[in-house]
Amino acid sequence: HEYWNLQSPPDFVTFAKKMQGSGFYSKKEFRASKPYRLYNTWMGEPLKLLQLEVILRTMDNDNLLDLVRSSGDSVISGLNELAGLFPQNVRNVRGQGTFVAFDADSPEERDIILTEMRNHGVHMAGCGDLSIRLRPALVFSDKHVAEFLDILENVLMDRGK
Repeated sequence: HEYWNLQSPPDFVTFAKKMQGSGFYSKKEFRASKPYRLYNTWMGEPLKLLQLEVILRTMDNDNLLDLVRSSGDSVISGLNELAGLFPQNVRNVRGQGTFVAFDADSPEERDIILTEMRNHGVHMAGCGDLSIRLRPALVFSDKHVAEFLDILENVLMDRGK
């Protein structure tokens, strides 16, 4: 909540996968009144906490959040430039850091773009009816941004849209 300068913290925050486990935390008034009211098979796996500790230390030592912010700004800027060239299939560019998405013209066009990007070695996913989303690794740098944008531009040029 600090990142978005919210007046107060959210009632609940959820986390999963990248945190090596899944769960949530909440404001005190939302906590269960008795232990283990909320329980799942992933709770209490100490090895996952050790893995998370190493991941967080690496993120800090290697300044990966700064890299995410920088490369995210670059990819959003590049997508906005492509939106000017291909307004039908690069619309509504949005994102934070490297969690980025844009909309295609139609579900069919979106699926074609995704297939072509995968055929060129870029893993992306669809979301909803029109959206194409990018969720790269934390080490995604400006070099990767340039390669991604070049491939996307070539795919869109081949589409003629």
